[in-house]
Amino acid sequence: MGGRGLVVMGVVAVILVFVVPPVGLGLGAVTVFFAARLMRATKPQEQELLTPEGVPVKVKLPQPGRTNAVFGLVLGIAATALGVLITVMLLAFWTEISDYTTGHEGVNTTQGESKCMDTFKDSVREKLGQ
Repeated sequence: MGGRGLVVMGVVAVILVFVVPPVGLGLGAVTVFFAARLMRATKPQEQELLTPEGVPVKVKLPQPGRTNAVFGLVLGIAATALGVLITVMLLAFWTEISDYTTGHEGVNTTQGESKCMDTFKDSVREKLGQ
């Protein structure tokens, strides 16, 4: 996979973490895997160049795609970390969230919405021990 594809995959993973956290988490992990492979493939290579005087000089030159590999790696790590955090939070508060959505379905007034939100906040505070 190329560097640009990794950057796009990393951006999509970060976006998906907020829409469908487990999918974003998985895509973030895949992005990290491919970015790490591309980082190894684009490791700077030592080449011998000639100066204007004709003296050979050994120089390490970066390979094309290195910058995109770094961006892909950073985005993949960010998506994976956010995905883990959000997924753990969803699992920890699953009963409170499901109670909120069930109670919120039949509400069509502002007063009912605020009562439903207050109940949700109280249940989360109770679970956190506050």
